[in-house]
Amino acid sequence: MNDIKFYVRTTGDRKFNYDIPHEIILDTERKPIDGFIKLLEQTSGEKRVILEDDLVLCHNFVEEISKVIEEYPNDIINFFTKPDRYFTTSYDSIFAFNQCTYYPEWVGKEITDKMKEVRTPYHRNMYRNVTK
Repeated sequence: MNDIKFYVRTTGDRKFNYDIPHEIILDTERKPIDGFIKLLEQTSGEKRVILEDDLVLCHNFVEEISKVIEEYPNDIINFFTKPDRYFTTSYDSIFAFNQCTYYPEWVGKEITDKMKEVRTPYHRNMYRNVTK
């Protein structure tokens, strides 16, 4: 796991204490999609786990996720998908939440290009709802 980097996305409002080596990605503009795209682009070529600042990490967090990453090193692995259900590792066609996700080094341009295509309608709707 020495070659995996950990990034924590935050607006700086929450206090968190992750006892793992990590870099903080500060989103002062409060543009979560743009910040996420930028982070994926900047870290393309790296194996990385992207965390949000509102998690409570389990005991032996790095060791626990390492088991799964070592088994599926070339897959995107979402470690938080259905907070109301507990289950072990499984494949799913649904990608929900993005609180704790492993991205292999190949993830970058292809995914970020697609995200750029779909972000505009989402941003427009999201900001419309906030301002009402």
